[in-house]
Amino acid sequence: MKSRPVPVLPLYQKIVEILEDVQTTTYRSINRTMVHAYWWIGQQIV
Repeated sequence: MKSRPVPVLPLYQKIVEILEDVQTTTYRSINRTMVHAYWWIGQQIV
């Protein structure tokens, strides 16, 4: 029985999509955390 090769392009594209999604999620999380930190700092100043 001969195995069929996995198409490289669709696999590569899917990996790129996953990494881009994770990167976007990470940026959003960091931005949200920084906004909270600045808000807490502002509360301490006031």
